[in-house]
Amino acid sequence: MLIAIDSSGRYTVWYMSLIISIALLLVGLFLVTYGSDWLVDGASSFSLKAGIKPLVIGLTIVAFGTSMPELVVSITAALNGNPDIAVGNVVGSNIANILLILGVSTWFSSIKVQPSSRKKELPLLLFASLLLLALSLDAVFNLGVINNFSRLDGVILLIVFGFFLRYVYTMMKNSKVSATEASETEKIPLYSNAKSFTLIFMGLVGLVAGGKLFVTNAVDLARAAGLSELLIGLTIVSIGTSLPELATSINASRKGHSDLVIGNILGSNIFNILWIVGVTSLIQPIPISGNVLVDMAISIIVSALLLVLIRINKEKIITKKAGIVMVSSYVAYIIFIYMRG
Repeated sequence: MLIAIDSSGRYTVWYMSLIISIALLLVGLFLVTYGSDWLVDGASSFSLKAGIKPLVIGLTIVAFGTSMPELVVSITAALNGNPDIAVGNVVGSNIANILLILGVSTWFSSIKVQPSSRKKELPLLLFASLLLLALSLDAVFNLGVINNFSRLDGVILLIVFGFFLRYVYTMMKNSKVSATEASETEKIPLYSNAKSFTLIFMGLVGLVAGGKLFVTNAVDLARAAGLSELLIGLTIVSIGTSLPELATSINASRKGHSDLVIGNILGSNIFNILWIVGVTSLIQPIPISGNVLVDMAISIIVSALLLVLIRINKEKIITKKAGIVMVSSYVAYIIFIYMRG
């Protein structure tokens, strides 16, 4: 934690604290980068040897692993009485995942979107985003009640999450592929199951530990600079906790694994809403501020525009040009919340 300065005798302590925070932030970035590489390689190899399509692995193992930092940060923030960080982290991460991460991923290769993602996973994400906003509008449906995510709201989100897991399980049973053929097509190296599990475990540890280090020290630096809690949650924390998705998606895109990119992003966003907000509000009800409602609406618009963008494209791909527009839109969003906050 950075120390406030009142006397000249404490400048050395403050300076060393600043250096340590920056150093730990860089260590976190290093762990996230290498962890994502191990996770992509291990998960890809395991999925093919098990006869499971990479899209399913992206929606489950990879999505769950890359969403762990959001889970840790949201629960910790809620228990510590920082509701704007708890919710802003999830909403901001979902916006960053689509506009920033998916946008940057297209710079390495065009992202092809499978029919199931267009017809099922993306509409499910849109439904989850709408449900999140609806559950937060307590003051609209019950006059005089403060907007919040109650424990009942958490139960509802977790029930919907259960249906999502059932859908993924059904997809897993009905989408077997030949390991050799898929390996040649996707250009994915095949490892032994032991090595695959080792890579997955090391990747998850690197992502979670690295994300935690990055977020903790980035928040310390931001607070020392006098930034508001909501601004920290929507920008530094959300981008920081999205680093696993960013690193994993870039590595997957660079290696030509479009299904892992889409599965990771859509799965992470669904996990963030249904699992993370559900579990967090079940542990500790979360008050909702007016500005967060605006960001929830923006998240819905972003998800809807992505669905429209993919459906009107004849080749069903997200190109580099579209990616540039998406990243530019994210920059505009950051400027908007900075001016607002």
